Amino acid sequence: MSKAGLNVCVVEEQPEVGGGTKTKELTVPGFKHDCCSSLHYILIANPMMKNDELGLLSEYGLEYTRTEKLTGEIFEDGSTIKFYLDIDKTCESIAKISQHDADAYRKFDAKAGKSLEMFTMGMYEPPGSDRTAHAMMDQSPESQELLRAMSLSAWDIAEEWFESDKLKIALSRFAAKAMNNPFDKGTGFGFFIILPFMNRFGGWMPVGGSGALAEALIKCMEAHGGTVKVNSSVKHFKMSGGEVSGVILASGEEILASKAVVANINVKQVFPGMLPGVELPANLERNVNGLQQSRYSGFIQHIALNAKPKFKVGNDLGDFLFVEFGHMNVKHYRDALHRMDLGYLDNEFSNLCMPTLIDPSRAPAGKAIVYNYALVPPVLKDAPVEKWDEVGQQTADNMLEIARRYCSNLTDDNIIGRSYVTPFDVQRRNSAMPAGDKFHFGMYNRQIGGNRPLPGMHTYRMPIKKLYMSGASTHPGGGVTGGGRAAAKVVMEDLGIDFEKVIKRN
Repeated sequence: MSKAGLNVCVVEEQPEVGGGTKTKELTVPGFKHDCCSSLHYILIANPMMKNDELGLLSEYGLEYTRTEKLTGEIFEDGSTIKFYLDIDKTCESIAKISQHDADAYRKFDAKAGKSLEMFTMGMYEPPGSDRTAHAMMDQSPESQELLRAMSLSAWDIAEEWFESDKLKIALSRFAAKAMNNPFDKGTGFGFFIILPFMNRFGGWMPVGGSGALAEALIKCMEAHGGTVKVNSSVKHFKMSGGEVSGVILASGEEILASKAVVANINVKQVFPGMLPGVELPANLERNVNGLQQSRYSGFIQHIALNAKPKFKVGNDLGDFLFVEFGHMNVKHYRDALHRMDLGYLDNEFSNLCMPTLIDPSRAPAGKAIVYNYALVPPVLKDAPVEKWDEVGQQTADNMLEIARRYCSNLTDDNIIGRSYVTPFDVQRRNSAMPAGDKFHFGMYNRQIGGNRPLPGMHTYRMPIKKLYMSGASTHPGGGVTGGGRAAAKVVMEDLGIDFEKVIKRN
């Protein structure tokens, strides 16, 4: 919108902009760790990046790097499956477990890839209503497959295609990255999306860390006359004549807006708390309160190392961006997920991510950084979210011990420093993410697309004049997606601005 010539002011509660895209020295000086997001592979498919619509790549210093070696899965018996950007190499690895599944994986990837092409056309545009989307998805075999997947679980689909329990577990864990139990009905949709995204776009990371994206966006905005106000918490919206006319900060300062206010926070923060005294549509407050949170959250342990991890099995496994520690028994796997659903913490769903493999600039020469990440319950059984302050250190220690089962050099003499971030820490740093919910609220079928945040509010226009929403509470949801592009398109349409002219590159 700055590029379109509008006078834009970004008002940020924290000392710096970025939300979930920040990079800091969280362990020791010289080691740059991502505070929240790390991979940007969904953003890479966005026209904003593919066509460099804002000049972030060509003018404002943003640079991406990726690897051909995506994820390695280690099972309890020491066997492995390796996922590459090269489908042939992936199938070769799967064939060591099951030739049937190697052949099936190739067929599944081709089928899901066709669905992905259709899906991505709508992912970065304003969504239609849920009814319209379902009607469109009934028009071709590929989209009908997606429609069918919306009623199945990720595990249902894995069962249909594959025979090896190891591969079923490994692949359904990819679906769990949407913070849902892969045995839940409706998670099949994510299964059909996440895997082909990974296979086609790979593990893209900004050089210098995730925060480089936010830095480039701010450079772009300021170059077009935009303003940033940090350390400025918005208390509520200012109303004039039945429409939003600006914001009022906690300090009492008012910032006026003649054309629009776009909220990039959690919809539960907006309604009704930031619109005191405003009459809202019937049932709106109840429906907003009824939005369900994600099943799981994340616990991140940041580790600075003298040397990158060495794995006890898998030969070149240490060259893979991600290494996951997987189950091989279905009952054990299902039971562990169920215990997590009930709020029990046992750290069974952890992995290592090694960004310095593809971006050595993140650490001093020869050194390495590692993220030791695990899915965890957002809140622990019979405890408030604050309980994480009591169990954080022990959780980090337990996760390190699990990683040491598979790595030979995660020893005290190789570890320079470590720190951790609990779900409660995420909430404290970003009030839009309750209990660390990076999606604001769950990415369930009933809460995505034309239903996000609610039916009738899917166009980014809120039921208050001149008030719009963007961010994880709106389509396409959480993660680093560049979803604000679609919101900007709607605002420009309402203001009579030609979006295509704005994004056109000279």
